[in-house]
Amino acid sequence: MEVQEKILKSKSFNKINAFMKNEKLSHAYFIICESDFSLKQFVKAFSMKLVCSSHTNCGVCSGCRKIENDFHPDVLVYPKGKNFMVADSESIIENVQIKPLESTYKVIIINRIDNSTVQAQNKILKTIEEAPNNVIFLITAINSNAVLPTIKSRTQVLEIENFEDVSEEHKQIEDFCFEMLENMNSTKKITEYVGRFSEKTNFKNRLIILGETFEKLLYAKTTESQHSKLAEQFEVGAIGEIFSLITTALKQFEANVNTNIITDILLFKILEVKYLWSKNK
Repeated sequence: MEVQEKILKSKSFNKINAFMKNEKLSHAYFIICESDFSLKQFVKAFSMKLVCSSHTNCGVCSGCRKIENDFHPDVLVYPKGKNFMVADSESIIENVQIKPLESTYKVIIINRIDNSTVQAQNKILKTIEEAPNNVIFLITAINSNAVLPTIKSRTQVLEIENFEDVSEEHKQIEDFCFEMLENMNSTKKITEYVGRFSEKTNFKNRLIILGETFEKLLYAKTTESQHSKLAEQFEVGAIGEIFSLITTALKQFEANVNTNIITDILLFKILEVKYLWSKNK
């Protein structure tokens, strides 16, 4: 089953259908999930419903086709860079005053507001609360603790399912990553995992899935999860630094640095960052 089809049949999306049918659509939704992929796909389906000429996600009208092609004049996507910044807030404040050109609604999407600065969140706060009636905010996050309570209190919180279809190979790598993080409590333990992690076959996938693993730990810090106990071992700040370490490791791999060297540095750094942040709690 296609991802969009799964979303349209989900309990979360049924809530959206009910809101629209009963004319109880909120001015802003705070959408949380452990999967960045699922967040983006859900927001795509939601925005498509809002701009669809029949509000049915028909897939054939002009509004739906434009969403499918990632361009609709009434759907604005932020951040414009890697993370949501004050400049993005200023752009939104300016754009919400412009009436929709083609649709009933103007949709403002803020992806991963949990990666934004406090200043950017404070800047957009009043606009979320006092936006024109035809403006709808779709705001996503994995780590809801990184979002100001004042933002959450001004939105309708919607916790959605994970719609990712993962292969057996992906699942095996993810299980390995969780096992490694659960057991990697000393430099001696790290040496036991360097060899397995650094195998050249699927090395890039292991790095990417390790990043996804830490995203799930971020989510587990705010929602009851099978990984909640492991999540307690990593401070939010530590996970932020670890994302940067993984990005660096991916760049090193693309530059043909030896996978053993990349893995050795990466795993020791992860342990070091984990220790330093826990020490400074």
